[in-house]
Amino acid sequence: MPELGACLAYTPARPKLHQLNATAWLILELAEDQEMETLAAAFAARTAPQLSTAAARQTLEAGLADLLASGLVQRRDDADTLKEISA
Repeated sequence: MPELGACLAYTPARPKLHQLNATAWLILELAEDQEMETLAAAFAARTAPQLSTAAARQTLEAGLADLLASGLVQRRDDADTLKEISA
């Protein structure tokens, strides 16, 4: 719902509707089939100059941990790659 500045995501495996903040929404958009280092570089580029590289990495790791815990993304079998499982 971009016109409202909100992102809603649904997890069918554990039925729940999630309202994402702008940071989680950005991470979700960038994460699809990305290795962690590629995702970190893309996130840092999108959040500069508001966040330093270190702050961007911390923000990304915290947001990604929340998205993984909610089931909105998961790690792929090739370990360091992520995939979106619901949106």
